[in-house]
Amino acid sequence: MKFFYGCIDKTCWGFLEENDPRVTLDMIELSGTEWQNLLSEQSQGKEIVCYEGKVFATDEIGRYYVDLTTGEWVKKDDTSFYAEKLEQVKNEKISENEQKRKVEYINTPIGKLKTDTPLGDLKTALPLYDKLANANNGLPENVVRLYVNSEIKGNPKLTLDEYNDLSIKVALEYIKIDTYSTQITAQILQAETIEEVNAIVIDYDNLPDVQMM
Repeated sequence: MKFFYGCIDKTCWGFLEENDPRVTLDMIELSGTEWQNLLSEQSQGKEIVCYEGKVFATDEIGRYYVDLTTGEWVKKDDTSFYAEKLEQVKNEKISENEQKRKVEYINTPIGKLKTDTPLGDLKTALPLYDKLANANNGLPENVVRLYVNSEIKGNPKLTLDEYNDLSIKVALEYIKIDTYSTQITAQILQAETIEEVNAIVIDYDNLPDVQMM
């Protein structure tokens, strides 16, 4: 069985079997083995393209494209292609940073506070805890779920001063996260090469302390 690769319908390119009435003389003839090899490479993440009368698979995704005006395959120049790839890598790294920024726990002197609480996000829950603490002149015992040495425990009873001190420490932890996130994003945006972007390590488990003015 022979196969043909070419423009099937305006800018739609693909494979046709030899007995398909849509086969035209300008299509590229392929053997069944060549067709299978191309499909195999495509399954490995490569892109099937057609350029200068040849159909082949490339790992330079996006380097070749069909001009919607002419319906012909075009190859991007090195500068344009690299600039696009750099932008893509940066966007992927920024997305990675945004995902990792959603840390699971906040470290506090009395234990780890889970950022996703039964009342919602910890930032949303804190004002509710504030109201409760102010109404009771302190935070009652077992109001907040803590994680101490991987065990779930309720908070100890806290005086209002102790609770306010805890709230400040939680706020500082969030400031550390926000500051670090901003610094990582700045590093990504300032990177001039793909290698520089890939070298950026995102580690929210070891945040540096924030210097308060």
